[in-house]
Amino acid sequence: MKRRPSNWAGYRGNQTEYVAPQLRWKDDGIDTTIGYSTDNRRIAPPAYTFAYRGSVQEKPDQLLGDRSDGFEVQAQNFFYNFEKSLGRDATFHSKMQHTELQLALRMKSPLGLAGTDTIYYSNTHSENKTTSTVGDHYVESKLSTGPITHKLTTGFSHDDTEYEQNEYDSPSALVQPYSPYTFSRSEGTHYSLFAMNSKQMGAYAVDMLTWGDVNLLLGLRRSRYETESSVSYLTSGSRRDTPKQAVWETTPGIGIVYNLTPSISTYANYAEGFSPQLGYRMCEGSKAEPMRTKNREAGMKFDLLDSKFSITTAAFSLEQSNTMVYSAAGACYTQQAAQKTKGLELDMAGELYKGLNVLFNTTYSTVEDLSGSKLEFAARPKYKASLWSTYEFQSAALRGWGVGMGITANDKSWLGDKYATSTSDPVKLSGSARTDASISYRQKDWSVILGVKNLFDRELYDFATTTSYVPLQQGRTATLTYKVKL
Repeated sequence: MKRRPSNWAGYRGNQTEYVAPQLRWKDDGIDTTIGYSTDNRRIAPPAYTFAYRGSVQEKPDQLLGDRSDGFEVQAQNFFYNFEKSLGRDATFHSKMQHTELQLALRMKSPLGLAGTDTIYYSNTHSENKTTSTVGDHYVESKLSTGPITHKLTTGFSHDDTEYEQNEYDSPSALVQPYSPYTFSRSEGTHYSLFAMNSKQMGAYAVDMLTWGDVNLLLGLRRSRYETESSVSYLTSGSRRDTPKQAVWETTPGIGIVYNLTPSISTYANYAEGFSPQLGYRMCEGSKAEPMRTKNREAGMKFDLLDSKFSITTAAFSLEQSNTMVYSAAGACYTQQAAQKTKGLELDMAGELYKGLNVLFNTTYSTVEDLSGSKLEFAARPKYKASLWSTYEFQSAALRGWGVGMGITANDKSWLGDKYATSTSDPVKLSGSARTDASISYRQKDWSVILGVKNLFDRELYDFATTTSYVPLQQGRTATLTYKVKL
C-alpha cells in the first residue's frame, strides 16, 4: 500500500492498494498456478503549462482544477496458467485471465487556445467499465527432419470484451491561467452511454528451424475480429446503433539469425500486423479497412568479454496504412496512407569490468507522412539516448556499497504537426537531458537503495502534441527502497 498526501503539481497524491495471492501445484508432469489480484489506485494529474507567443510559458502558480482531480482505478483479475507434459518432446500450455476494470476520470481539461493567453477548459467527467476474458492455448513440440531441428508452436487465442463508457456534460470555461480563477464544482448531467462488445479469435503456428549456424523463424496467424456498438444520448432520448461487423486477416512473419562466429551474429526479420477499425461511419458507405503495419528490421549482435557484455545494432522500418481522417462536412470518415518510421538503434549492456555495469541505448528515427501533407509529426524527436551505469565497490572496507548515475536525453520536438501548406511552424520544444543518481547498500538477505530523479532539479517537459497542454516532468525526487528476502 502506498499513499502520498499530495503530488508535485498540488493535486491530492497518488494512492495504491494492491493484493495478489497465488497458489501453485507442480509435480513431474503438471505445473498449475491460479491467482487473484485486486488493484485500487488513485492517479493524480501531472503539472503542466502552455505554449503561446512562440514559446513555452512558465508553470502557472495556481492549481488549475480541484485537488481531487485525477483517475480512480478499480481492477480485479483472476487467472490460471496450466502446463502438462505430453511426453519427452511436447508440452501443452493453457492460460486464461478474467479482468473487471472500472475507471473514473474527473479533471479540468485544457482543450485549446481561445486567445493569446486564454485557454478553453472542459469539466471532464467520465466513468468506464471493461470486462474481458482472454485465453491462449498452445502446444510446444520438438522434432527433427534430417539435419534440421524444429521447435514448433501451434495454438489458438481468444478475447471477449465488453466495454461501457458513461459521459457527463458539465459546464466549460474560458480561463486565463496566469490570473486568479476558481473553477465551479459540478458532477454534470449524464449525457451519453456508449457500449461495445468485441470478440477476437486467432489460430497460429510458429516454427523455429535450426540448421548449423542458421536459425529461421516462420510464423503465420489467421485472426477474426467482430464488434457491435451503440451510443445513447440520454438528454435527448436518441440512440445510434452500429450493427455487428467482422473482419478476417492473415498476418505472416519471418526472421533469420546467422551465427558468423560463436560471439557475432547477424539477423533480419519481417512481420505484418493489423488493428481493426470497425464502427466508423465511412463517407463512401463502405466498411473501414483495418490499419495494417509492416515491420522490417536487420542488425548484428556481439557477445563480448566472455558473455558479460553485449552490443546490438539495428536498422528498422515500420509502415502503417489506412489512417482514419474525419470530414466535418459530412460527419463521416475517409482513409488515407499513414506514416513510415525509419531509424537506427544501438544497445549496449553488461559488465565492462568487475563491479562496473553499463546500460546504454540510443535511437535515431524519422517519420514520413505517406500522404504528403505533413513535413513533421508532433512529439517525435529524431534522437533519443539513455545511459545508466552502476559501480559496486570491490574493496573489503566498502564491500556492499554501490553508486549509480544515468542520463536520459532527447532531441527537439514540435507541439503540433508541421504541415507542408502552413506558413508558420508550430511551437518548438527544445531538447532536454535529465540526470538521475543512486547509492545502495546490499547484504545477503536485505538491501537499501536511495534513488534521486532529476538530480539537478531542472525544469523539463514531456512530449506533447498540443500547445494547450505541455506536461512537466517532476522536479528533484528522492525514493528510499528497502528490500528483505523472506
